[in-house]
Amino acid sequence: VGQDAEKRLIDNFLEMMAAERAASAHSIAAYRRDLQDFLSHGSLRDADTENLTAYFQSLHQKKLAPSSVSRKISAF
Repeated sequence: VGQDAEKRLIDNFLEMMAAERAASAHSIAAYRRDLQDFLSHGSLRDADTENLTAYFQSLHQKKLAPSSVSRKISAF
């Protein structure tokens, strides 16, 4: 999955969130940031259980608010 394909996948996901779940513009922007943050650690192709667990553990190590960690997890 190349960068253009990953961008399209994210865009499609966010469109679905807006249409099917009536997510607000604020939520869509937050999900976009969360997914882009994950991409700074790897690609969507690398989004297996091991890599996602490592990413989520890194979020806890950053001492983010539990609500922020929960939102980032819900993006997946």
